[in-house]
Order: sequence, then structure tokens, then C-alpha cells
Amino acid sequence: MKRCFLEVAVDSLECLKAAEHAGADRIELCAHLDEGGVSPSDQLFSEVVAQAKVPIRVMVRPRSGDFIYTNEEFQAMKKEISRAKETRIEGVVLGVLRNEKEIDVERTKILVDLARPMKSTFHRAFDTLKNPLKAFGQVIATGVDTLLTSGGAQSAEQGVETIAALVLKSQGRLSILAGGGVRGTNVVRIVKTTGVRAVHV
Repeated sequence: MKRCFLEVAVDSLECLKAAEHAGADRIELCAHLDEGGVSPSDQLFSEVVAQAKVPIRVMVRPRSGDFIYTNEEFQAMKKEISRAKETRIEGVVLGVLRNEKEIDVERTKILVDLARPMKSTFHRAFDTLKNPLKAFGQVIATGVDTLLTSGGAQSAEQGVETIAALVLKSQGRLSILAGGGVRGTNVVRIVKTTGVRAVHV
């Protein structure tokens, strides 16, 4: 099997070094991985940017919980993106919802456009939607280049059928990044079953 692109989520310098040693192609930088990941502190962001040897995409998520944000939280997200643009990082990881069924395309697109020329990943807020396959067109409309997803399931292994359908629907318009419970014991099955070319651990 051809080697997959490997993105690793890290929330400390120690994790960064371990990820690079393990062969990560890119890192997702965040804080509180135990809560699904939120925006890192300014200090951690600066330290990782200074030391990382691989591309970085930074989480832009002001708090844990749902992905329906107040205007104040949305403004904070814009400030985080502006800060990130001043560095050499590759991109940002984000996502805004309107409710349990819909992506807030307008506000997510504002963030994606603000981030350019950096790249953008729509994170697993997608997996909280009642019908993620139906919402895929909304993901495309936001302008992101990557979708991180477990196929709407608890893990990528459980969501392989939906992930495979997303790969087909994407038609190369964006990269489908399979994430959620990806391990050395199941990654080959996930990749072969879905056709993804990138995984997130």
C-alpha cells in the first residue's frame, strides 16, 4: 500500500517532537485534546512555530462544546486567524455551525477567506451534524481545502462507508482526511476501504 499522508494532533512541545520523530507530514496544533481540541495559548503557539520542522495547521476554536458561536467568539476567531497569518504556518483548522443540521457557510467562508493564502481544514464539527453526507455541499461552499471526518461516527473505523462516499463526492475538490480513533491496528483497513490518501491521529 502506498504511504498515506499523516497529520498528527499535538498539544505540547513534547508531542510535537514525538510526532516529528514518528514521521508526521503535518501537525494540527491545539490545546486540550481531551476536549476535542481548542485554540492553543499564545505561548504554545509561538514555541511550536519556532521549533516545528513540518507544516502546521492551528486550531481556531475559542472553547469546547458546540460549534455555534456568539458574535464575540466569532470576532475572537478572526483575531486568531490574523495572528496566525503573521507566521510561517501552513493553515488553520476551523468550522462554524448554524444548528445540528447545517454548517454556517457564510461565517465559515469569512474565516476561510480571511485566512488566505493559508489553507483551511473544516474540522469534526462536520461529524456532529445529523446528516453529514447531505451537508457536504456546504463544506465545499465554504472554500476549505480539507475536511477532517470520521464519517459522522464515533471513529473513522466505524464510519468507513460514509468516508468512502465522501471521497467519491469530493471528486478531488478537497482532501478528505480520515480521523477519529485511527490506530496502527486499523489504519490499513480504513485507507483501503475508503480510498482516502490522508489520515489524522
